Amino acid sequence: MNNEKPILNVEDLTVQFCTKKGTAKVLNGLSFSLRQGEKLGLVGESGVGKSVAAWACLKIIKPPGEIVSGKIEYKGENLFEKSENELISLRGNEISLTVPRAHSQLNPLLTIGRQLMNAYIAHSDLPRREAKKQAYEASINILDKVGIPDPKNRMNAYPNELSGGMAQRVVIALALINKPTVLIADDPTGGLDVTIQAQIIELLNKMVEEMGTTALIITHHLGLVAQHCDHVAIMYAGQIVESCDTETLFASAQHPYSKSMLSSVRDTGDQWGPEFILPGRPPNPMELPGGCYLNPRCPHATELCRSKEPPYVDIGGGHIVKCHFAKEGGVEYGK
Repeated sequence: MNNEKPILNVEDLTVQFCTKKGTAKVLNGLSFSLRQGEKLGLVGESGVGKSVAAWACLKIIKPPGEIVSGKIEYKGENLFEKSENELISLRGNEISLTVPRAHSQLNPLLTIGRQLMNAYIAHSDLPRREAKKQAYEASINILDKVGIPDPKNRMNAYPNELSGGMAQRVVIALALINKPTVLIADDPTGGLDVTIQAQIIELLNKMVEEMGTTALIITHHLGLVAQHCDHVAIMYAGQIVESCDTETLFASAQHPYSKSMLSSVRDTGDQWGPEFILPGRPPNPMELPGGCYLNPRCPHATELCRSKEPPYVDIGGGHIVKCHFAKEGGVEYGK
């Protein structure tokens, strides 16, 4: 078991959104950690709070959103205790975030070269002229690394002139131009066709390894996680319900929600068949059920599941399961 101190540690994070219709409790005691050089996949259906977790890691939750409790530590320092100026110096420099659908992240009024240079200059301590020179060279270099053809001329292109795949490459370049310590990639293949998805993930994996960047990859795509992540955390209703190394999850998932997600992956063979697919959808964050949040969908739910929140249990080797029936060695439902 790796005892190295996490570079990014999220602990008991609670985030809610107050609206006229009520309070949406989106993150409910979310906890996970990320160690230097690790690639962690944060996986769950749409609506379980994955993107909010990404925003919270950079403290960019804005009203009506509110971080209610918990802490996020980066290199041992609580980000919630830092000033806005200190956070600005971290964002895009030491911790970078990519969001789904690249064209929504790029400014349509600026060339991609200007956007890359701005990102570089914002975190440079050099005199303006020298910073601009280095930013230009760094921008061409990173465009070349992410596979943009003729990068010098592409510096003058506007986002609307790029295909979805090319725009996603530019977004990755923006995130990596300052060689961040941590990259948070929120649904990096969203909106792309299958062939382009594979190219983008191969590129992202290559760049992360070349730069020695630690990566949090947020997705609903378990196939992506299987090929490119060291560890995986399964998320449901704003909580982690199972976490372990990727090989263990695919060989021996324990939580019923994890099994349901695996049953939807076509290449897992006969182990996870259609019988594991759970009915229904994630709960409305304004109307969370009592006890275990999965109990309305879980075939193993008992009165205990409906009345009391389950604990986190290490069933062996750092394999953590949030279930009343988890114990060392595995899960025995109904026992």
